[in-house]
Parts: sequence; C-alpha cells; structure tokens
Amino acid sequence: MQNKTLEDIEELDIVVFYSFNSPFGPMENQRYVTDIDVEICTCDDQSKKKERIGKANLKILLLNLASDNGYSHYDVFDTEMMLFDLGEHIYDFEEQCIKEKIKKEQKFDLDNDIIKVSYIEILPEYRKMGLGKKLIKDFYNRFRNCCCLFIVKPFPIQHSTGTDKESEWYKKMQYDILENDFEIGKKKLQKFYSSLGFTKSKIAQDYMFLKTETLNEKLDLVLLD
Repeated sequence: MQNKTLEDIEELDIVVFYSFNSPFGPMENQRYVTDIDVEICTCDDQSKKKERIGKANLKILLLNLASDNGYSHYDVFDTEMMLFDLGEHIYDFEEQCIKEKIKKEQKFDLDNDIIKVSYIEILPEYRKMGLGKKLIKDFYNRFRNCCCLFIVKPFPIQHSTGTDKESEWYKKMQYDILENDFEIGKKKLQKFYSSLGFTKSKIAQDYMFLKTETLNEKLDLVLLD
C-alpha cells in the first residue's frame, strides 16, 4: 500500500480510543496497575471506526492507591516482567519510593503514580507523518494530572520475541522494512522521545523520563489540530 502524504493525513478523521477494564473481586497486585490499550483509527464523521492504523499500550502504576490499602509496592511492580525490570531500576522497595539518585538526576520531587509507555506501533503507510508525536501529546494531555512521571524503555519492537508472526497485524506492520540493526533502531527511538522532552538516565540507562510538574516546551510545539 502506498504511503500517505501529509495532505492525506490532514484530510482524515483520526481518533484515539482508550480502553481498560476494572473487574470486581480479588485481583491482588493487578488491581494497582491500570492496563490501557490504545487504538488509533480512521473514522467516519460520526467517529465510528473505519480502519485501525496504529496501536499502543500504557500502564498506570497506582502506587498511591496501593499505599492507602497497605499493599506492597514491590508486588505492584512484580505484576509482570517489564514492570519488575522498571522497578529494579528506579524504585527503592524498602523505602517505598522512587530512588533518591533518580530524583536528583531527573530533578523532580513528587512521589506519585507513574505511567509506563509500553509501545507504540503505526502502520507503514502512516509513518513519518507525526502521528507518534501527536499520540504522545494526547497521552500527556489526558494523564499528566494523575502521575508524576511518564517512563519509556525505547526498544525496537521489530526485535521483540513476543510478536505473533501469524497475526494479520504482524503482516500489515511489515516489521521487516524497519531498522534491522538493534542499536541503530534503539538510538532512533531515543531521538524520537528526546524530541518530545523525555530525558535519558545515566542511572537507569535503558529508560527515559518525562516529568509532568514542569512545562514541556517541546510538547507544546506538537499540534493536535
């Protein structure tokens, strides 16, 4: 399929759909992680989905709620492997707070809920049109008041071992045309997130951080119109 032009994108009605569930009953540590699936779709004039052109995932770690309920933050991070890896890098489980070294490096003071951006995927014909930046801006607008940090681990998803290669989405994504060299792909992602105000860490070297209590001049330049 032919890549879309900027003019094509501007003429489309593109809507971001957020979904999550919150079942009653015992959930243990999973109750303190809000897992949000994101779809980017072209829509008709009544905002009904026509085509899914991208998807993403966010995880809100409800550390304040866990504290209020006397629940261990260690168990919140232990919900799944990617969150535990994050916890080991940034969190002091004994003190139940962000590590002091990370606080000083990133220059923030608040202990609060945090959001992990798990991944963002855009179909090939819609790439390089600024949709990824608009999506991050929308995340920021929607959720900045409920967290102190957005955190991302830039990882080229074409190198993920958990991708279902038989799925229709995998075929549409054409992962084989993405950067084959892992380190080059990682640096490209780091550059992308840096352009939106995320900062690299010398302490948690695989991660990048975006604070929410200060103005973000880089994100201010991203227009959603």
